[in-house]
Amino acid sequence: MIIAFTFVVFFCFFTSVLTLTPATQVILRCVPFNKRDMAISLTAATTRIAGIIPGRLLVGYVLDQACISWSTECGELGSCKVYNRWEVARNNTILLLSQTIVCAIAYVLVLVTYKPAGGTVRNTSTGQKTDLNSGNEDVANSGSIHKDIQDNGNGTSNGTGNTQV
Repeated sequence: MIIAFTFVVFFCFFTSVLTLTPATQVILRCVPFNKRDMAISLTAATTRIAGIIPGRLLVGYVLDQACISWSTECGELGSCKVYNRWEVARNNTILLLSQTIVCAIAYVLVLVTYKPAGGTVRNTSTGQKTDLNSGNEDVANSGSIHKDIQDNGNGTSNGTGNTQV
């Protein structure tokens, strides 16, 4: 039983840490350059406010549910003296699995509902343009939000004169 518990806990921790870099990449790719620092700051603040603080309260509640014997101080209920190990392991595993499932559902919803901002993007390797509103390639040069950099065949770029292969 300990092997299954260890595997589930490792899987939950691994998947929660696995999403840190992609989440930062999403912010860097989706937010305009001049607002990236604010977006990363707000993400960090939101994570702490909506995740860390309630998470500690939830873990405390889960531990309290597994308490066998409470201490009494001045006639009032004090801290827990003895925990049921099986219930602590089970309750923490359920909490970790539910967190992982909620995060997976949120990532799928973002993947399904995200629509990129309008504009035209040029693929530098193929030279094709993609209109982000319609998905059509080879859009006319007018209305492009990026400067055209065309390879003139000898490895230099005639758009800026700085690029060499």
